[in-house]
Amino acid sequence: MLMRMMKTLLLANFELSDAQQEYALTVESLAPRLAALRIELCPGYISESSFWKIYFVLLHPRLEPHAAALLSRPEVIDPECVG
Repeated sequence: MLMRMMKTLLLANFELSDAQQEYALTVESLAPRLAALRIELCPGYISESSFWKIYFVLLHPRLEPHAAALLSRPEVIDPECVG
């Protein structure tokens, strides 16, 4: 199931919303290891958009309701929506 979801996520286009982009910049400044991981993986293994898409899919269930609403997009909430 997880592998199918990840494959679906990697094949679909994804653009960060303004809120997601601001969040990504902030989290990278607060978590240098995440920034280093992104630099290591992108673009050699996955695209930057795929990196952030996977990040937000994994993050979503752990967010408080207000933060989830702010950062959510259909493809983040339900990876099966990705077309």
